[in-house]
Amino acid sequence: MAVLLCVASAGVLAAPTLLFPADSPTEPKLGLLAIGTVLFALGTIRIRSEHAPPPTDGDVTVD
Repeated sequence: MAVLLCVASAGVLAAPTLLFPADSPTEPKLGLLAIGTVLFALGTIRIRSEHAPPPTDGDVTVD
């Protein structure tokens, strides 16, 4: 789910460059930028909140 949010944000962020001409109004571009930013933030938060499986005996984790 989280990876799909990040992929969707990349598509939304690329849309203004791919779909609109260079001299188009900036309001739609800013709207898509805001939507892409929110999707990326939600995806990042979702990835960070996913729980990793607990280490098994013999696994050594160093932070």
